[in-house]
Amino acid sequence: MKSADQVVVAWGNNGKLMQRDRLVLELISKHNIQPHCLGITKAGYPRHPLYVMCKKQPVAY
Repeated sequence: MKSADQVVVAWGNNGKLMQRDRLVLELISKHNIQPHCLGITKAGYPRHPLYVMCKKQPVAY
């Protein structure tokens, strides 16, 4: 089994396309995983890494 210390979600505002954001969040919640992000957009989505300063640390999403 593979594992990670942290799962970072980062799809930006377009993650809502075809409800993919909800599907991913449902999947990781079934495994009791707390998602993290590098910031949140004005619309409430996890920021895409292209639009985040390199020193930004992940926070709970």
